Amino acid sequence: MSSPITNWTWNDPSVIKVGSQYWMYASATNNFSFPVRLYRLVSTDGATWTLNPGEPGAEILAVGTAGQFDAGGTETPSVVFFGGQYHLFWTGYADEVGRPGYSVYEFRIGHATSLDGVTWTKDATFIVGPTGASTDPPNLDFDQYVVGEPGPVVFNGKIYLYFTAIGADLSLNNTSQTIGVTTSSDGSTWSTPVQALAVDQSLYPRSANWVGYSTPNAAVINGQVHLFYDVANDHGNNTWQQERLHHAVSADGLTGWTQDSAPIRSMGDPSWTAAEIRSPAALLDSSTLRLYFAGTELTAYPYNLDIGMLTCNPAP
Repeated sequence: MSSPITNWTWNDPSVIKVGSQYWMYASATNNFSFPVRLYRLVSTDGATWTLNPGEPGAEILAVGTAGQFDAGGTETPSVVFFGGQYHLFWTGYADEVGRPGYSVYEFRIGHATSLDGVTWTKDATFIVGPTGASTDPPNLDFDQYVVGEPGPVVFNGKIYLYFTAIGADLSLNNTSQTIGVTTSSDGSTWSTPVQALAVDQSLYPRSANWVGYSTPNAAVINGQVHLFYDVANDHGNNTWQQERLHHAVSADGLTGWTQDSAPIRSMGDPSWTAAEIRSPAALLDSSTLRLYFAGTELTAYPYNLDIGMLTCNPAP
């Protein structure tokens, strides 16, 4: 995606189709001027995009005020239409990137609703946060440390909200980043989060520094939930990088996941993802599956953050 505004960074796409238009919600900064904010872009072909609202700085959701959970920034937006209105989910944190208080442990998932997809009404507070459970057994949770990066899908008359989560894993004697899920039949009341998908250790072993899965996004295809996500590696020195795009499928969206035996794409394929590949977002568009995703091109500052697209025709 060529940038609608020169020198802006674009990341974390979420795409829906409304009539003949494609709407993309994405995270962006003005050449790394923080905080990260949320924007909407529109397209008639799913490939060429225009910022809408169109004036620079016209984010669709205000960053929270001092003391709110998202006062430091809003990112990883994802939108679905359910119950006659649009539902927006995002990751918020209280302190701005680069400031002393910023930490992934601050991440929370927010929720807002809209009748037109542009003007949003926020919930009073976040809807998903880490449990903060003790680090000692048996008080260990899959989501005790970090939650974020929401990816909703409408399935069986509910919103299934997937998200990334970090917790302790005794079987690994380490932490693990997995995918959780919470559901709602009305968009207001949410079930207790549970772990949906654990890391397949035969594919991405912790011993090889694969830390887990992030930025999940789902699509319903042929009555099954198809989950797309990226896979991160910390190289043993905490240089956390999202290096693979992967896919799994489940009949009920909660259990019995079958994970592919190989990634969809890896970092460096295509070349503009040489430093990172991440944030897949699936849209079933008639008989074509569009998979939008983000990447980082350069390993030296300033980074180029871009959004691209893959397509395929799912088997019937």
